[in-house]
Amino acid sequence: MSWALAFLFILILIVLAFWEGLKKGATWKSRLKGWAWLSLPVPMYLLMTGYFTTYYQHIQDCKAEGGLKVFIEPNKTDRIQVRLQNKSSGELEAKGILYDSYPSLKTVEAVGNTVESVVEPEQFYSYSVLSTNNSKWFNDWTFNKTPLSVPSDDIYVLSRHREGDSKSNVLKYEWRLSRNNTLYAKITNFSHAWKGVQYPDAVPSWSCWDGYPPEYRQPENFLIKLMLK
Repeated sequence: MSWALAFLFILILIVLAFWEGLKKGATWKSRLKGWAWLSLPVPMYLLMTGYFTTYYQHIQDCKAEGGLKVFIEPNKTDRIQVRLQNKSSGELEAKGILYDSYPSLKTVEAVGNTVESVVEPEQFYSYSVLSTNNSKWFNDWTFNKTPLSVPSDDIYVLSRHREGDSKSNVLKYEWRLSRNNTLYAKITNFSHAWKGVQYPDAVPSWSCWDGYPPEYRQPENFLIKLMLK
């Protein structure tokens, strides 16, 4: 039996139980006894109701805020600054972005490698491509890395933000493309989780990505392409 059918079955059982108790000829004692026994599924029903309300909230959040929203069409440029939350190695991220977007994108500003970003978390570097070595493999490319006294102003900034933690029923992820503190575009994903009683065929969590095109699963690249057009 599916989760939805079980929910419907318990609901019908409760309705029939109270209807039976209201029949003519029944004594109040028999009514109370019948209601006591047949109302036992009510707690389970309430728990199952939470499953459906969580799923409904997920649909509403994705519909209202999920996906791509472009507020201002970005101007074409060949450089970007990367500030991705919870990234210990900005260097690897910067090189990966250059690998995906070069030669349209020529410069990426980001923090250093894992050790550098721990020692000097605010130290930014400018990354560029010295040579592709005519190879399609990332490890064959040669990159240039130059320390910056301060991060550049008037540059597009790609950032990532998360609201909620592992104990939350709802996690909100946002990737933003901004410039001079003005938001140009963002991609939002919600992840809702049902942590109540689990039914065998019940889906325990949902992501907005489930209903979006595959390219949304790489939000950084998607936003970068907006400014490379």
